[in-house]
Amino acid sequence: CGGGDNPHTELIKIEKSPDGIYKFDISRDAESRQSIGGLDNVFDTVLITVAARRGGFAEISLDKFEINAKYGYDEVIKRQRKIADQIGARYGVKPFVTTEISGAGQHKNVFSTFVPVIDYEALGYSVSEQAAIEHIKKHGGIFAYNHPLDNSALNKLGQISREECERHVENTAKRLIDAEVYGADLMEVAFPEGRRVFTFEDYLRLWDIINASGIFITAYGDSDSHHNDRNWFSGNNFASWIGVSEELSYPVCEEELADSMRKGRVYMGDPVYLKFGVGFGADGVEMGSVVLSSRKGHEVRLKITDAKEKYKARIIADGVSVKESMADELGELSVTYEYISERPLGFVRAEVYNEEGRCIMLTNPIYFAKKGEFLGKIPEYRLYEIE
Repeated sequence: CGGGDNPHTELIKIEKSPDGIYKFDISRDAESRQSIGGLDNVFDTVLITVAARRGGFAEISLDKFEINAKYGYDEVIKRQRKIADQIGARYGVKPFVTTEISGAGQHKNVFSTFVPVIDYEALGYSVSEQAAIEHIKKHGGIFAYNHPLDNSALNKLGQISREECERHVENTAKRLIDAEVYGADLMEVAFPEGRRVFTFEDYLRLWDIINASGIFITAYGDSDSHHNDRNWFSGNNFASWIGVSEELSYPVCEEELADSMRKGRVYMGDPVYLKFGVGFGADGVEMGSVVLSSRKGHEVRLKITDAKEKYKARIIADGVSVKESMADELGELSVTYEYISERPLGFVRAEVYNEEGRCIMLTNPIYFAKKGEFLGKIPEYRLYEIE
């Protein structure tokens, strides 16, 4: 991938072959460049370029073109996990290598290493979205519904108006609510630079409509980069921070990570800017919780330490910005908001913006359900009942 000056691009000059057959061992660098896992682990594109001498004529004819893989499916995952553990040991982290299902409906990230890779070859390369979801659930996994606003008919820049974008957001929200987001536990939301024709605000609007519907889904942020040379330090480079007990020993096991994601104990942000701790709670609970109560008022608190002086926090209640606060000269950013429940189900979440007005942090919501009025289902692992 990339251009000729890109350090992650391999340029191969072809000498004429007497028999007209050319073979390239694309994975040959796996051992020589083990420090990044081998270029084959991020292999993306083959580009064949024909150049003629000045005044000449160039032509190429392909009778047959094949790409042969030595390893496939779960064998690839096993090898990648081995490399990931070697790299992780250098940095004191525990990598969990899993998969994205990209060949069965909307893309889905599987957050469970014990879910085997779908054997597309055995299934004739025809797998339905429902079959993929059943495959994940059968093995006890959780998954994320990726870039939910994507639509191939709308992806051409300049071919869709702002009104059409907004209408698509509303229609997508209705479809996802009706389908209960197809059983997903998480959804990609945090694209601070937008994605294709859709803006960051479009994704937040979609998420807020779903939040208000009684479907409790965890939003998370990631780069969604399928390349090893982009979106790490800028662009849609969000990462997610998972909340687990401080009493747990390192490394935190996969089940604890998945449990936190399922419960919505996740905040997301730009790792280049997000160097501070985030505390967000209400009524003694953390983000992701559903507070079931007959109480009308709830005090919501956001506290951030080590922020920069001009960072700004924003409190979002039921999809509307209701309060803003700037960090002081000591880098403390603290906001308290009294949420008054006016509906059967409400929610409050928080955002932080840097001095340039770019979002660098999002929390997941705290939900407030009225006893006797909210008739939806509250997952037991999110429920927190008070008087």
